[in-house]
Amino acid sequence: MSIDNEEITKFAKHSNQWWNESGSFKMLHKINYLRVDYITKIIKKIYNNSEIEILDVGCGGGILTEKLAENSLYKVTGIDPIENNINVAKTHKQDLKIDYHATTIENFTTNKSFDVICIMEVLEHVSDLESFLKSVLQHLKKNGILFFSTINKNICSFIEVIILAEYILRFVPRKTHDWNKFIPPSTISKLLLKYDCKIENLTGIRYRPLTDRWVLKESNIKSNYIGYAVKC
Repeated sequence: MSIDNEEITKFAKHSNQWWNESGSFKMLHKINYLRVDYITKIIKKIYNNSEIEILDVGCGGGILTEKLAENSLYKVTGIDPIENNINVAKTHKQDLKIDYHATTIENFTTNKSFDVICIMEVLEHVSDLESFLKSVLQHLKKNGILFFSTINKNICSFIEVIILAEYILRFVPRKTHDWNKFIPPSTISKLLLKYDCKIENLTGIRYRPLTDRWVLKESNIKSNYIGYAVKC
């Protein structure tokens, strides 16, 4: 089981904050438009205007899930191991057609496979990365797309994500992240290749303090980064 009980306890304390854009998850709200734009452009490029099934793993209160579900071509499922997160997501979705489940990826059962799976800001919080990725990929169709975003492991990410984001700028609560669990892209690439999935793109997510905006920068993945892989 890839679940980390300390992480579950930590995030469960903030379950009522998911839709407070000035609260514990304000950074996710600020970068959500970047994530949605990145994901939808790739989906359109590969699937054109076809109907597709999407699974959002570690969906939390549904910040990304809801935006994806606004597209009528996307049939979206969201799962999260924290039951109160799912309760918040179900309440907030209103008329959006989203299938939510309070479960881990290992215990998730369904009779369908997915064209697209998203694991955004999740990888750095699991206890067993390989086990988690293996379980995720079991639900992805052949030639399906895996979207992921996480944090590189180096001195730059320690300064930017731990010192600046948590202790100085207060983008997220202190101790949200553990630098020891940050992940170099090469580690993800090797694990994905082991399970017949190849990374096609990596792009950095950078903060611009003068404009208080986040931007995508393909040439800079030294800290936060987003990417996608295709299952062979």
